[in-house]
Amino acid sequence: MIAESAVPIRGVTSSGLSYEARDNVLEPLDLANLDVILSDQFPWFFNDAVVDRSSRLDSLNDFQFTHNFYKENQISSQFFQLIQPFFRVLDIACLLRVKANLQMKTEVRFFPGFHVDQVMLRRTKSAVFYLNTNDGVTRMKIDGEMRDINTVRNRLLIFDNLIEHSGSTCTDQKYRCVLNFNFIDKQFLNAE
Repeated sequence: MIAESAVPIRGVTSSGLSYEARDNVLEPLDLANLDVILSDQFPWFFNDAVVDRSSRLDSLNDFQFTHNFYKENQISSQFFQLIQPFFRVLDIACLLRVKANLQMKTEVRFFPGFHVDQVMLRRTKSAVFYLNTNDGVTRMKIDGEMRDINTVRNRLLIFDNLIEHSGSTCTDQKYRCVLNFNFIDKQFLNAE
């Protein structure tokens, strides 16, 4: 396992896929506005599996709450305006999906399984924004090694969609909450 502090939080795989984590990406006011997501004014929806019900490893911990902001080519939330600051941060040419994931604390970190988002589309980007700091991680498979990115409030992890990854639960806070973006970036469109 590659420790986060041992190397910069960026890299390129042997097959040319890239990843990068950036800290303090949102301005304080934009970050504070996102706190409504963690309030009793925000609707969450129960999902009985985090990745795929057919590959369940631990059915007691394999669940999460989600909220879709954008899916199937349309805005799907009255809270869509909360994610608009990310359009200044991410190089989005075409938005594919945006959702919030909320996982509850577990006694031992639980990884629901490796996956890629938007499996039907090649050369898209995924981004994970961390809403709270905790001991959960995003684990990526990088050239046969596991690379853990720590969950730190106001950190944004951006990576090529074909990098297999898995989020984990946390053990030191009540919950782990992230925003998940899938998009086609402007750089990819300009290269075509």
